[in-house]
Amino acid sequence: MVFNKVFFSFLLILGLCSAYKWKRDAIPNPFTDPPTFCGLKENGSPLCDLEQQLTPTHLKYILDKQKELTRFVKCPCSQTCKEDQSGLVVGFVIVKEYDSDTVPNANEANPQALQDFSEYVRNKWSLGTCDNSVLITIATEPKQYGISIGERARQILNDTWYTSIMDANFQERSATYNLFPKIKDTLYMLKEAIAEEMKRNDDRSDGLISSLTDSNSNSIWYTVLIIGLILLLIIIIVYTLYVVLKHRKENDDVSIKDVWTKKFWLTAGNQYKEAKQSESSNEKDVEKHEEEEVKVKLASTEDLKEVIDNESGAVEFPGKSSKV
Repeated sequence: MVFNKVFFSFLLILGLCSAYKWKRDAIPNPFTDPPTFCGLKENGSPLCDLEQQLTPTHLKYILDKQKELTRFVKCPCSQTCKEDQSGLVVGFVIVKEYDSDTVPNANEANPQALQDFSEYVRNKWSLGTCDNSVLITIATEPKQYGISIGERARQILNDTWYTSIMDANFQERSATYNLFPKIKDTLYMLKEAIAEEMKRNDDRSDGLISSLTDSNSNSIWYTVLIIGLILLLIIIIVYTLYVVLKHRKENDDVSIKDVWTKKFWLTAGNQYKEAKQSESSNEKDVEKHEEEEVKVKLASTEDLKEVIDNESGAVEFPGKSSKV
């Protein structure tokens, strides 16, 4: 760790003092390395201005616009996105000159070499959560750019949009190379293009274009299905344990090994049927007994009524007769 800090500090000083050609494996990581290596005050932003070609004011503006663009589209990943890395993550590497490992004199004119450079750095940074990232490398001396686009980022906006936007902003190769307006316009045009793409693809009022919404919906259904299968498996296991324990309680001679035999389950099934039949028979006996009790009560009531009627008679009074 100490060696890396010294090494990057040496490269930074060398880059500030001369036109150092940066190799892709020498690019520091703004998420894990000391932020000063990338001209930042703190870690966590996908930007590395190695030779501090941006002023602090311009740098702050770009960082704010990066976050704004990132939050413009909801997380397209099936899992939760990293903090401040939802939606589309657009990162920048800014150098004066770069050194390609495979192409000699790459700074003269070779967009593919700088694109490979960007792809390597994007993977090194682990930018985004699920390939929902774009990394743009800008070499200001040869006035070139290279862009690496993740698979999920292409779902948000296809790479034809990215290249046309970048070409529109970086085709000017005059002696005056205004870096800040180019990056500013790039971020603005990306946001406008995404808004247009979402509108054209029938945005479903949740900040996602149709393809991303369908993808997320499918992942939700898959999650529900998996949870349902897990619950079903738990129910089967609990029921199996219940049968096994009950059977072992009633049959002390049964071993665990017997549980996995066909004979055990046949025996358990027969015992279950017998238990059900016994319960049914008991219920019938109870019902029959209750009916008999009702009949006895009814008979007793009729007998009592007849006795009362027999005992009651007519009482005669002089000149009148009445029944009591």
